[in-house]
Amino acid sequence: MLTYFKMIIGTDWIQAVYSGVDAVGIDLNPKIWNNYGAIFYFYIFLVIGNVLIRNLFVGVVIDNFRQMKEELGGFLLLNEMQRAWVEMQIFLQRKKLRQMIPEPENSFRKQCFDIVQHHRFNYLVIFLIVSNTVLLGVRYRTESGHFEDIVDLINKIFLAIFHIEAIFNIIALGRFYFKDIWHK
Repeated sequence: MLTYFKMIIGTDWIQAVYSGVDAVGIDLNPKIWNNYGAIFYFYIFLVIGNVLIRNLFVGVVIDNFRQMKEELGGFLLLNEMQRAWVEMQIFLQRKKLRQMIPEPENSFRKQCFDIVQHHRFNYLVIFLIVSNTVLLGVRYRTESGHFEDIVDLINKIFLAIFHIEAIFNIIALGRFYFKDIWHK
């Protein structure tokens, strides 16, 4: 039984297989590879015992856990006011709060604000970041001087675009620019 238990939990089962294959009889010395048929016996036991029985055991444990969770998760022991409070807390945790940035009163800043808040502007910035990353990744060891100059020029253009985008955002958002995680 100890050998079967070791095989089910997966410790030293290879040694048990070798011992079973080498076994000759009671009070007889083992012979190497004496009984090949024992390998099939051990593997069948591993499949049935290890896979099926262990999975059934784990399934029963998980099913009992799910059942207990349903019973306790339904707030059985709470009164009406406590149940309403818990439901309100769950509702508030699921809500994603967003800080509203007020629109500027200046007409130029308001136009910049409208452009910056548009979703296509954010997609453009993400596209430019990915493009710049790809550009920085195309360098290779034996590149020619002309290719290196072109990559450096395009990289400087990207740098200028990113500076313009940052200035544009600062004009549009003002002090809220530094509070946004994306800009940090």
